[in-house]
Amino acid sequence: MSFRMAEKTEKTGYKAIFFDLDGTLVNTLDDLSEAMNRALAELGQPGRSKEECREMIGRGLGEFVRAALPENAGHLQDALLRKMKEVYARICLNKTYPYPGICEVLSACKKAGIRTAVVSNKAHEMTVRITEHYFGVGAFEEILGQKEGMKCKPDPEPMRFLLDKMALRAEDVLYVGDSDVDVRTAQNAGLDCVAAGWGFRSAEQLRQAGAKKIIDRPIELLDYLRH
Repeated sequence: MSFRMAEKTEKTGYKAIFFDLDGTLVNTLDDLSEAMNRALAELGQPGRSKEECREMIGRGLGEFVRAALPENAGHLQDALLRKMKEVYARICLNKTYPYPGICEVLSACKKAGIRTAVVSNKAHEMTVRITEHYFGVGAFEEILGQKEGMKCKPDPEPMRFLLDKMALRAEDVLYVGDSDVDVRTAQNAGLDCVAAGWGFRSAEQLRQAGAKKIIDRPIELLDYLRH
């Protein structure tokens, strides 16, 4: 398996795979939804269903907070953001789990010499904490979450930052993400993209965003790399 993947890497020019986190590597929906609803309740605001939260996740916590509040409660955005951060930090590892097959994919990439990184709109500290908890320290060459002064995806700035840091060209990298934001990020940064159909967006939403390749299970990424 590793030989054929390495052979494909030479042919396509892929030297690295960048992964989104939420909805791609790990299913964080239960913990994020619970944290948001606890924070909303503390401010006397109505809760949101898990499916509503699913559609709000992926654009950064600030956008999640803005979308979760009723239209007449915009003045509570800062308070909700603070409370959401506090609650989520306490419960973020309660129900989150890696998607089946992800660990096998990462192991195969390592054996094939394919470099890996995580690029998320989640706060950098939380991105590192969750990634290292579920996959171990050093599982990825780089982990990048949202940092002050750096734009969120779909702006290409996070991707360009990592490309520079890892001395890679856009054509060297395949990006794997589960949302319309991820598809647009890849387009904006000039990266090839495989859309994760197991995540927080439907296949139709991914296609409408411009996804050219959608896979239903993480393990299918190995087939994509081999052929």
